[in-house]
Amino acid sequence: MMAKETTLEEIGEMLSRVVEHMATKEELTAFREEAVESFREFREELAEIRRDLEELKPSVDNTTGYSKEIDHALARIARIEKHLGINTKATA
Repeated sequence: MMAKETTLEEIGEMLSRVVEHMATKEELTAFREEAVESFREFREELAEIRRDLEELKPSVDNTTGYSKEIDHALARIARIEKHLGINTKATA
């Protein structure tokens, strides 16, 4: 199979299409400024989320014992039910 030769006219048309869709310096500058601003806003939002999480951390730390207490209470209930001969199935 022989490759088709490209004419100067076809090359000119291809270059015209490239130039037509190519970004200008001004467009690239505007895009960069917009990207930098978006990145800055993203970082600020992440920092705000981090601050919120840090504020919530003590509350969560105070509740970690509750899950252990609940587990202990459920185990005691299960033992009491067994002692009383109550046959229950736990549902999730």
